[in-house]
Amino acid sequence: MSIKDRLMTYAEVLEHESMKKHTTFKIGGFVDYYIYPKNCTALMCVLDILAEENIPYYVLGRGSNVLCSDTDFHGAIINLDRTLNDFYFEPDGILVAQAGCSIINMAVEA
Repeated sequence: MSIKDRLMTYAEVLEHESMKKHTTFKIGGFVDYYIYPKNCTALMCVLDILAEENIPYYVLGRGSNVLCSDTDFHGAIINLDRTLNDFYFEPDGILVAQAGCSIINMAVEA
C-alpha cells in the first residue's frame, strides 16, 4: 500500500501541491503531501504514519502570515483549518482556540 493510500484512510491528501495556494502571501514551492486530517484522532494516525515513513512535516493552522521557501519541500504539510477550527470562551473570559480557527470567526461571535 502506498504512503498516500495509508494517509487517505485518515485524511484528504493532495500530492505535489503548491504552497502558493495555501498561504496569504501566495508564495512557496511544492510539497510532496498536503494533508487535511478528518479529526483529532485521524491527526494522531497521520503523525504515526509520517513517523514510520521518516517523512518530515510541518503543521499549519490557516496559513496566514507564513513565509514558505520557493524551494520544494520533500515532506508533508498538515493543515488543521478544516477540522480543528473550533473555539470557546471559558467562564473567566479566557479564549481557547484550536490551531485552525479563524480570527475572523472569533471576532464575529465574540
